[in-house]
Amino acid sequence: MSRTPEQIRDEWLHDLMPPGALERRPDGNLAKFLQAFAGPFAALESDIDGLAQEISPGTAVGLLADYEAVLGPDPCGRDQGDLTLAQRQALAFQRWVA
Repeated sequence: MSRTPEQIRDEWLHDLMPPGALERRPDGNLAKFLQAFAGPFAALESDIDGLAQEISPGTAVGLLADYEAVLGPDPCGRDQGDLTLAQRQALAFQRWVA
């Protein structure tokens, strides 16, 4: 589960900054500075979470066409016609694990 930019900022404020030496309030200047860096980290975590579903052709959406290209045409001709996304995923998964 990816974190929000605010969760990342708060973690940085409390875990990485020394207590007492710097202001660690969520509305302080340091928090505002860290917020600018926390946004891209949150986007990266979200992208990584999305790619976790792409590891298997049975759950892939964005990389399904790549799996199909690697597997090539189905020797049994089951990939002919208009298949739904779920049917394409199931067929690619069957062929991948076979």
